[in-house]
Formats: sequence, C-alpha cells, structure tokens
Amino acid sequence: MNYSEMRKHITTRKSALQNDLNQFMPHFRELNEYIRPRQARLLSTDTKQDRRNTKIIDNTATMSANTLAAGMMTGITNPVTPWFRMTTNNKDLSEIQDINVWLDTVESRMREVFLKSNLYHCLPMYYADLGIYGTAALFVDEDFGDVIRCYTLPIGSYAIANSNRGNVDTLIRWFMLSVKQIVDRFGYENCSEQIKNQYDNKSFDNQYEITHYVSTNDWREHGKLDSKNKKFISIYIESACNEDKFLRQSGYDYFPCMVARWSLIDGDVYGDSPAMVALPDVKALQLTQKRKIEIIEKIARPPMTAPSALRNQRASILPGDITYVDVQTGQQGYAPAYQIQPAALAGMYGDIQECQTRIKRAFFEDLFLMLASADDRQRTATEIVERKEEKMLVLGSVITRLSEELLNPLVDLAFDFMMKRNMFPEPPKELQGSGLQVEYISILSQAQKMVGINGIDRFIGVIGGLGQLSPSVLDKCDFDQTVDEYARMMGLPPKIIVSDENVAKIRQAQQQAQAQQQQAMQAQQQAATMKDLSQANITDTNALGQLAQQMQGQTLQ
Repeated sequence: MNYSEMRKHITTRKSALQNDLNQFMPHFRELNEYIRPRQARLLSTDTKQDRRNTKIIDNTATMSANTLAAGMMTGITNPVTPWFRMTTNNKDLSEIQDINVWLDTVESRMREVFLKSNLYHCLPMYYADLGIYGTAALFVDEDFGDVIRCYTLPIGSYAIANSNRGNVDTLIRWFMLSVKQIVDRFGYENCSEQIKNQYDNKSFDNQYEITHYVSTNDWREHGKLDSKNKKFISIYIESACNEDKFLRQSGYDYFPCMVARWSLIDGDVYGDSPAMVALPDVKALQLTQKRKIEIIEKIARPPMTAPSALRNQRASILPGDITYVDVQTGQQGYAPAYQIQPAALAGMYGDIQECQTRIKRAFFEDLFLMLASADDRQRTATEIVERKEEKMLVLGSVITRLSEELLNPLVDLAFDFMMKRNMFPEPPKELQGSGLQVEYISILSQAQKMVGINGIDRFIGVIGGLGQLSPSVLDKCDFDQTVDEYARMMGLPPKIIVSDENVAKIRQAQQQAQAQQQQAMQAQQQAATMKDLSQANITDTNALGQLAQQMQGQTLQ
C-alpha cells in the first residue's frame, strides 16, 4: 500500500472540494453574521470572540430560525411520541399478529436506543443548519455504551461530494485538536515526530489541524474482510504532516455521515434554504431598524443651533437645565437645527412589520407555531392540511428529501448495530426472505398522507349516502380493508387492529351464538304454544283439536 500516493490523493481531493465550498462561503458568512453568528466554522481562525452580534439589531430572523428548528424537531423526530414504524413489504404478512407484535417490539427497542444516545441533542442543531445554510451533516458512529454516537458538523468545517446518483458519498472534514487529544485518541506510536516531540516536552495544549477523509474505497482488495477493505474508507491524517503515515486507517460498511439538503438544484452539492430566501429582508430590516433608532434619537436629542458667542459658553439640552442667550443684543436663540415630526415614524413601523412578516413566512413560522400552539390541543393532521395546505405543499419535498438523506440511513444504521448485538427477539419464521420497510408517522409525515385519508372519508360518505337509496351498493366496498388502510395512513399501532384471521373467528362465534339464540327462541315459542294448547278446549271436531293432532304426529315422527 502506497501511503504517499494515498496522501496525495486525499490532499488533491481536499483542495478541489474546498474550492467548491469556497464558492458558497460568502453567502454562508452573510447568513452567519445576520442570523446565527456563533453557529458556523467558516474560517480556521474563527474564535468565539469573533462571532458577535455586530450586525444584528432586530433578531426576528434568529428567533424564526429557532422556531423552524424546534418545529421540525417536533414535527419530524419528536422524542416524546413515535415518529417511525417498522413494516413489511409483504401486505399479506402484515395481517399476521405475531409479525406485528415482533415489529412493535423492534420499534420500541430502537426508540429506547435513540433516547439513550445523544441523537436528540444533535438534531435541533442539525435542523437549524438545514434551515439557515440549506445543508446539514450528522456523523453517526457505533458506540459500545449507547449503540450509536452522533456528531453535528458545523457548516464550513467540512466539504462533500455527490455520487453519480446524487447522494453524498464523500466527506472531508477538518478540526483542531490539542497535542494531548491527538495522542489520547490515535495513540503515541501513530503520531508524527512533531507531535511526539510536543508531547514529550509537555506542550499538551498546542493545537493542530486534523483532516478526516471518508469516501468510497478505491484501494479496496475484494475478498478481504478487514477494516481497511470495507466499502467506505476512513483515514485520519495530520494536515501539516509530510510523513508517509496516517493517524488511523479503517473503514465502514456504510457511509457514516447523513448529509441532507433543504432543496437542491440538479448538479449542485450544497442546497438552498429558507434563510437564503429571507436574507434580503433580514438585511433591509437591520437598516430600517437602525434608521428608526436614529430618528427616535434625533427627536429626543435633536441637533442644535446656537450663536457663535456661545461657542465657549456653557450650553445644555438636559431636561430642566437652562442655557442663557442674550436676545436683546441680537444673539440668535439656542434651538434645534430642524424639527422631525413623530408622525414620520408611522410609515417606518409599517415597513418594519412587513419585513418581519415576510421573514416569518420564509421560515414557516406560522405553520410550526401552529403545531406547538397550546391553544390547539385538539389538532389533527387533517386540520393541519386543511388550515395550512399551501405550506404543506412546499414542505412536502423537504420531508421527502429528509427521509431519503437523514431518516432512512439513520434507522438502517441503528437497526444493523442492534442486530449485531442481538438486541431483538427471534423474528417469526414467516418473515424469512421478506424485507422490512420504515414508515414515518410523525405529525408532518402524517399530514402528507392526509390527502389519501380525505379521499377515503369522501368515498365513505358517498357510499353511505347511496346505501340509503340502494343497500346493494354497499357490496361494492370492502369495509374490512378500508379500516386497515385507514389505520395504516393514520399511523395507528397495529396492536389495536384485529387481524383478519381473528375477525373471522369472532364472526363465526357470533354466528353460532345467533343460531343458538334463534333455536332457543323457537323452542320457547313452541313450548308456549303447547302450553296454550294444553289449556284450551280441544275436541276432535274443532280446528284446534285437528292442529294438536298434527303437531303430535310430527313429534312422534
């Protein structure tokens, strides 16, 4: 294995991907300065002191970005309620109760793993990056204690590349570590001579840049199963080191970084975002607020004019204070240079409100606040679609992209890690050879499905109306299957729906009970009739006597 060739390849790719990233850097920096100054890592020289709110006067965009991140967290991956469900791609198997119970157990244990890990600490920052910069990256690694460990990568600290299918398959990230952190993490023997000398001299806190390269393994030797020959290669190097050695070389069977884009133009790598749409209004809002403050200041402390004789005299505009001017000698009075009418602020307040409204709309604040509104406790996904159908149409593509780029690989990784540790019960035999699928049942995911549910509602209403006119039309509808489809679209747990097999048994038992009840009623009626006959005056010549003789004859037969 030629270390020099591999290092040259990594360095060349890093330079090329950084050049691509640099085309977006000016835009990222503006978003960073006007919305969330402490979130990105746009320069290696950035420090916490450099990222201050120097350009933010009105923080409407910052609060709207926070609302968007919290709303997506609540609407897509709420840790309090189930947001995904395991199903099988074979609809016939979904009717078997044992399979449904096993799938429900798998879901419960996966939710426990997500809760115990740091996933829900990382996702809010992930959604914030997505809403502001249009691109977000979550690095997920296997953890011996918590099964999975997640790391949110700040924008500007990594560069990515797409595969021929348009999904991200290459990540190069760079970060600073101290000498002690490098030695503790990678081992003394794997460090360069420079790091070793620093460590030996107890210079533990000197910082060095580390480059991490993850991509498809072009050096893979097929047939070998060691970590260096997996599908994706992972290499850590000291960025400034020229030695032919790596800090660590290993590999992954999966791509460990979930990179999502809010919206993506074909051929691009980095996405667009709501903040990019709102940025012109955000900048205009800061300028208008600054002008408003200046006007208020001029009204409260206007620029003054005074005679030249007062140049070296005491003058004051403090409340209750006096500036003496000798008007009798013809001196000009001490007065404002010009008057600003307070009514001039009315139009400016209107402009400010319009900018704020447009910014909130760009960040979908009205939709996300509706999801979390305390006054809307009885909300349903149907209500969300009916009240915010236009917003859901825009968010539909975002939710679909998130499912493909974040949620699907995240659930797949957690499932694979847990399968390796035997954390699931033995699956039913019927599942052998059948694949599993993930269905998302969060508030926003369900809202997308409401179109189909509304169709079922209308269909049932029409069928019910026609059934009153012609009952035979009800034979055209499979009501049992309608219940199954409705429950599936609503994301209801399969345990509350009785399987077709059990329904058949219940109905058979009900039919038998009804038959027995009818037989008992018939016997009771016959007994009552015989009692009445026994008390009646019966002769061979009247009709009652002839009827009794017939019934006795039937009984003897």
